[in-house]
Amino acid sequence: MLAQVTTLRHWKSEHTAETCEDAVGENSASGLFAVADGAGTTLFSGAWADFLVRHFLSVPLMDNDPFEVEWWV
Repeated sequence: MLAQVTTLRHWKSEHTAETCEDAVGENSASGLFAVADGAGTTLFSGAWADFLVRHFLSVPLMDNDPFEVEWWV
């Protein structure tokens, strides 16, 4: 199946494209899409959000089994 994916971003009024710390990624060939909220009050929240998105796309969590969730986290 062929899909065209477009990333749309909208941030709160106090943020701009440069200060938004959220992350988004996709691997449409595998049917994987990820969004992470960079909680703005924490240290390096944008970097962590980006890391989580990239990690999920490379090693996806495919089950809600507690052992798999613990291993992934």
